[in-house]
Amino acid sequence: MLFRSPPAQANLNIFPEVKYDTFIDDAKIMKKFNIGYLKEMIDLLGEDSFRQAIITTHHPGMYIRQHIDSKVLKLHIPVETHENAYFHFGKDKEIGKYHMKLGKVYILNTGDWHGTTNEGEHKRSHIITRVLPDQIQKIIRL
Repeated sequence: MLFRSPPAQANLNIFPEVKYDTFIDDAKIMKKFNIGYLKEMIDLLGEDSFRQAIITTHHPGMYIRQHIDSKVLKLHIPVETHENAYFHFGKDKEIGKYHMKLGKVYILNTGDWHGTTNEGEHKRSHIITRVLPDQIQKIIRL
């Protein structure tokens, strides 16, 4: 079964470079976006650590309910945050909450229960990307 990315994430009128047939297995950062902080991260962690990368922004008061994604490991790289932006772990948030700090890279197992809340007055933004298992040790060594 071939999964297609939502049109808002890969609008072919805006991004004609996207090839739906290989998007899941071969999605890489387009050259026009390989600049600034993202380029620094790619240079540091390698292009294979940024497959299917997205940037998410959570506005004040936003929450993402507890859920399970898949067994794919994901990197979360905070690019804008504050101390009242949290990840919650556990089906009923019983494992606890954690604030992801700027300047850090976090590896998440999205096959476990997790969700987020932004309890502050400012937005929080993260780069999120799938990471291949053979990249984990390289990331940890950094």
